[in-house]
Amino acid sequence: MSNRPTGKEVVDLLSKFCNNMCVDEKEFVDALMNEHRTLQQGIFKIMAKCIIEWSKKEEGQYDLRNTATVEKCKKIVAAVPYLDSLPFI
Repeated sequence: MSNRPTGKEVVDLLSKFCNNMCVDEKEFVDALMNEHRTLQQGIFKIMAKCIIEWSKKEEGQYDLRNTATVEKCKKIVAAVPYLDSLPFI
């Protein structure tokens, strides 16, 4: 058995971190930028997959709370071909 957290556990922790009006985004970003470069690539690959999934949302699958996310993701996917094509080195 592994001590590795599940995807759901990681999402729950990230959600708890983000569900705070005083969240320190800079601290998070700085910590991420200091991760091992291979891990940064893997993390971005997951983020890219999220961007792609948000871009697929259709009217009625989102509301004012995440409209900006969906609209920006649609623009990113349209502007960046093969967003999900990232090598693992």
